[in-house]
Amino acid sequence: MALVKMGALAQDVRGSLNGSTFSRNRGGAYVRSKVSPVQPVSAYSASVRSAFKAGAQIWATGLTAIQRAAWNAFAAVHPFVNVFGDSITLSGISMFQSLNQRLQLVGEAVLLSPPSSFVVADLGSVSVGLSIGAGIFTALTMVPARPLVYSEGLYVMMTPGLPMGVKIQKTDFRLINTPVSGLFAANEALADFANARFSGAPWPSGKQYSFRILCMNAATGAISSPIVVPGLVG
Repeated sequence: MALVKMGALAQDVRGSLNGSTFSRNRGGAYVRSKVSPVQPVSAYSASVRSAFKAGAQIWATGLTAIQRAAWNAFAAVHPFVNVFGDSITLSGISMFQSLNQRLQLVGEAVLLSPPSSFVVADLGSVSVGLSIGAGIFTALTMVPARPLVYSEGLYVMMTPGLPMGVKIQKTDFRLINTPVSGLFAANEALADFANARFSGAPWPSGKQYSFRILCMNAATGAISSPIVVPGLVG
């Protein structure tokens, strides 16, 4: 489905429609033929699909009418920011699935009722320490400017190595947390998780990559604003 931002005429279009994909880079808006890649059967993609399916089933048969009404009310006062940066209101089921999918991807239990608090303080900044050798990360640690408090951890996404000059898009980022690893602690050794997420994709010289780091509260599913840290394989 393509998202269209309307003005006197359409101001911006994102997504895919009838074989065409709409996007934007530093040169402006563009359209290209839609490419439908073979869907990978990986542990990560399987966990995403499982979490989405489980959320729909729980909403339909595992929640009471009162709980569904509570999620509808919760969604109404916690707007979502879309790809255009506009604030939109999700439906109760969309909020329930989005929040709980995020929790399940790091091994946390499903929330049947919306949290009473949904606020996480921003990290401020994050210092990333890393080294790369023989096409893999040999060390990778992250230290936020503020200490993490109880129930908080790092929710970390990163891109594969991309050609220089290519504008990195939000869709390029891949989550390196897993249900087994859970949320990451500050200064935790993350090299193995990064290498596993991009297995078979070495980090050759001259490529750019980027980290997208958020703070997440494991008890509520709330996340902070992201910190984006770019890098370059020299």
